Amino acid sequence: MKSFITPLIEETHADLLSNITTVSRAPALDRGIFLLGIQVEYTNAKSCLQYCDDEVAYMTCPSSGDEQISQVCVNCCTADEGCKLFKTDGLLICTGTKD
Repeated sequence: MKSFITPLIEETHADLLSNITTVSRAPALDRGIFLLGIQVEYTNAKSCLQYCDDEVAYMTCPSSGDEQISQVCVNCCTADEGCKLFKTDGLLICTGTKD
């Protein structure tokens, strides 16, 4: 069983090297131990598609005193926080959220 350990580690090392560039700097030790350190950074990024939602007839925003704003190019993802998007029949589509 011991004879399979080193080749398995080397194969795993090679697979990792082919997919992750920073791993190429991490050594495979002689005793068959491979150490991998990963630093993960989180962010509150919001990915929004930039398009005009054709169903939005008008919107209201707290900053405009809830006045109906028409002819807007906006969607649920790009609307500012608190802004409400409505259809022509007055049905609420969504409310903009904080980034």
